[in-house]
Amino acid sequence: MRRVVRRPAVLAFTFCAIGAAAAIAVAGGSAGSAIDSAKGLSKAPPSPAAVLENDLGGFPCFPAPVRQDPEPASPATLELPAAANELPLTRGLAAGPIGSFGRSAVPTDFWLWRMAAGEMAPPREGVSVGADDRGRSRTWAPVAAGEDGWIQDRALAGGWLFVVVNSAKPRTMILEAAGYYVAWVNKEPRGGEKYGADWVRHPVRLAKGSNLFLFKGERGRFRGRLVEPPAPVFFTDADLTLPDLVLGEPGPFWAGLRLVNASGDRLERIEVLYGWAGREKRVALEGSVAPLLTQKLAVPLEIDPPSAEGVIRLEVRLRARSGRRRVESPPFPVELKAVPPSSHHVRTFLSAIDRSV
Repeated sequence: MRRVVRRPAVLAFTFCAIGAAAAIAVAGGSAGSAIDSAKGLSKAPPSPAAVLENDLGGFPCFPAPVRQDPEPASPATLELPAAANELPLTRGLAAGPIGSFGRSAVPTDFWLWRMAAGEMAPPREGVSVGADDRGRSRTWAPVAAGEDGWIQDRALAGGWLFVVVNSAKPRTMILEAAGYYVAWVNKEPRGGEKYGADWVRHPVRLAKGSNLFLFKGERGRFRGRLVEPPAPVFFTDADLTLPDLVLGEPGPFWAGLRLVNASGDRLERIEVLYGWAGREKRVALEGSVAPLLTQKLAVPLEIDPPSAEGVIRLEVRLRARSGRRRVESPPFPVELKAVPPSSHHVRTFLSAIDRSV
């Protein structure tokens, strides 16, 4: 590798002038003789190729190209190819909590302050981020998931997990994750599920190139993945609130169904269609669903009172206005149990406080 030495500006300009004149000399002859005399050179003028290849590259005005080896990939970076429909979040950089950790009437957080102040730089391995309440230095260190898909590390007990997803194209993905309190996806907050009992599903918009994920840990472990949505609007089987149908009792029976709006438009004029045993009904719902949001809908099911125990299978779909077009979700299967009044059963109701099931 050639070493380029910086010279004073006047000297650099002189060398540039001499180099240019030497190049002219090769082409014209007379100017080259003058330059050679000034330099005290007695050898024959070099060829044009030699001038371009050897001389010009040595002058500061024409620096020789320097080859640099590519930087090694960060342990926090994951690649998402254009054809991939799933990406497990299996590694990243973790740093323990800064300051004190625990419940507080006035919670404080170093990284939230840095983000709010616009001073947060992407974490790097080995870089110190501060000290905890005992004065111990906290640094970013690589972590990886085990065979069960969980990233387990003491730093995630109140600390942070940083992941970079390098997407080959702009796209919308569903973030399914557990074991974190809150996440920032390209500096936009998303609520978490700190107990690790279920996977929260958040539609997130990825840009082409690097996308930054910052997870606030809670209990020392994290599991997550990005999956391609099956449709712009769809129901998910996570966290359903379903009633049992009691023999002889009429409806409506309230069901809480989680809808994922992975589109970039608000859903309005929502209606739910449901069918069973060759019959179909529809119900209009109040309100709307914001873009890139998962929301639980309160759906009244007008089903005839069952006369016998067993399973009643429904197929549920949603239709709504999304911008200037109508969208419809894929069919979503729901199973309800018909039970006698004397057996253990589940009853649902519509809350008078927040209108949830």
